[in-house]
Parts: sequence; C-alpha cells; structure tokens
Amino acid sequence: MDLNKIIKEDFINDLLANLNNIGIPIYNVECILVEGSALYLTNANDIDLKVMLKRYNNKAEMMKSFSISNYKVDCTYYTFNDWSRVLEYKKDAQYIVESPDMVCIYGNDEKFLRFDPVNDKAIQKFVIEIYDKYFFNYKKENKQTYKMDDKRLWNFLLFAFKLENKSNNLTSAQLSILQNAHDLKINKEDYRPLFDKLKENLVDGR
Repeated sequence: MDLNKIIKEDFINDLLANLNNIGIPIYNVECILVEGSALYLTNANDIDLKVMLKRYNNKAEMMKSFSISNYKVDCTYYTFNDWSRVLEYKKDAQYIVESPDMVCIYGNDEKFLRFDPVNDKAIQKFVIEIYDKYFFNYKKENKQTYKMDDKRLWNFLLFAFKLENKSNNLTSAQLSILQNAHDLKINKEDYRPLFDKLKENLVDGR
C-alpha cells in the first residue's frame, strides 16, 4: 500500500472531521500514526491508525471505523503516558514490534515511545512469551490469556524477520511471506519450528 499516494491533505482533513464528529476535537489530538499491515503490505484491506490524545473522553474513544478516500480506517486511542505503559497490556504485543516503523501523519510524535525489538533483549523476551501464551501454545483453560487468530501469524513473522535481519528493514521476499500470512495462505504450524527456536534462544537462553 503506497501511503504517500493515499494519505494526503484531503485524507487528513476528512479524518479529523470524522474524529470531531464522534467527540474527539482537533485540540485534543497530540498526533496520529499509521500502524499495522498498511505499513508493510500491498494488500492490507484497511488502514489502522493510532490516535494519541491529550486526555480521554470515554464516550468518544471507542473502536469506530470510518470510510475515508474509499479506504476502511480503524483508530485506536492512547495518551502518551498510557503508551509508555503498553507492556502491561498483553494484547498489544504486535504493536510494540511495529512501533519503530509507525508513520506520523498528523501532529508531533516526539513524545511517542518507539520500542526496539531488534536490540532490546527484554522486549524480545516479552514478545516471544506473548506469542507463546496467546498464539502458538494457547490453552483455553488459562483464563488469563486469549487466543490470537491465525491472521496474527504475519505479526509474529514481522518480529521473527526483524530478529533474523538484525534490522527493522525487511526484504521483498519476507514482505511477500507477510502478505501470504496476512491473507491466511500459509499455516502457522509451518512456522512452529521457527517459534520454538526463537523461544529457546530468547527465553531459555541457549
């Protein structure tokens, strides 16, 4: 998805108008960042945005989808302070891996914390444990977890490829695999050996 061709002035103006219409005025928005599959994939289906707020209005900050420039746009909401504590919210593990790549399209993102999955060993261990409990080895009887759907294989592979490359940059071949995972064309069990190897290295320290 070529974000430069999509996210232009008209797109931003429509987005801000939609946010205002649901009770999120412009003066309450610190910045807006693109996250998710639109950062990496040709066929992303939608555009996911992280909207950073000065303060919450619980009636406004709810998941709502907008149609902007013929694209489905989904927004999630944080304050800078809450994002700095995102490690406490287990379900947001995949966003941590994406954070170095998120693109600011409005406002000032200087205070937005970008985690480092490539070099930070604690972050790596945290993320692999999430994919252990919530994805590859999910146990229904464990009430402290929830099951990630199979589509989340692309998020895991994004993490794995970054570790493999020792970089946030991915090859065209890796991006193609991410697209297939996103489109449910490959089975997560095919990548269990890769998961097991990463878990062994990061958690067991072998």
